[in-house]
Amino acid sequence: MRIELELKTSESIFDPDKVLVKVKELEFLSEQSDFWSNQKKAQGTLKELSLLKKKLSTIDVLSKENDDLLELVEIYSDEDLDDENIGELNSSLLSLIENTKNFEIEIILSKKEDVNNAILSINSGAGGTEAQDWADMLCRMYFRYAEINNFKCEFLDRLDGDEANKSYAMKILSSKLYELEIEKVKSKEAEQNSEKKEIGWGNQIRSYVLHPYQMVKDHRTNEEIGNVDSVLDGNLKILIDNLLSKIKE
Repeated sequence: MRIELELKTSESIFDPDKVLVKVKELEFLSEQSDFWSNQKKAQGTLKELSLLKKKLSTIDVLSKENDDLLELVEIYSDEDLDDENIGELNSSLLSLIENTKNFEIEIILSKKEDVNNAILSINSGAGGTEAQDWADMLCRMYFRYAEINNFKCEFLDRLDGDEANKSYAMKILSSKLYELEIEKVKSKEAEQNSEKKEIGWGNQIRSYVLHPYQMVKDHRTNEEIGNVDSVLDGNLKILIDNLLSKIKE
């Protein structure tokens, strides 16, 4: 069944046995008498330990729910089910698939830099007033995405005062410097991000068609969504998750 495949996929990119070994290693370190001699390092270790334990617990819960549901499916397979029972089983299976998919994305975003903040820059490029209006719509879309997913978000370039503008400049500079270091260390990832293209038609990663029909298409995954209003209101999760899954492959 699909749910079994989803769980096996998660386990293939998140090796529970390997993680358990790491958990035991970190627990051993936390029990040493000099563990708190370096508080910053100790706090980082405890944070990593907590995250790993949480992931192990999550996959255990998902696996148990999967087994329970599959057992119910087998029990009911030879019996007549009414529409209500079928609906409940189907809803539970879909929910478990969605939770498993979310866990898979969480695993994919487990690199050291994935816990850091992100700075998103939206430029209108050529096009005058209409292009600026569209940039504002995209800005709102990403802001809504952050709200929907409980991310803290602020408009750095809209802060008032000299000190605020200095803070913004330092954040941008720090981000750029960090990005350069990452590119030096990870040449493969740098190759994927090295091409800087002109802002214009034909170079977009995603297209939005509003008339005469409505469609949003992500050209990196070929994912298409007909409800443009929903996407522009921040419902980008399916597009982003599919892209992350493709990158994982």
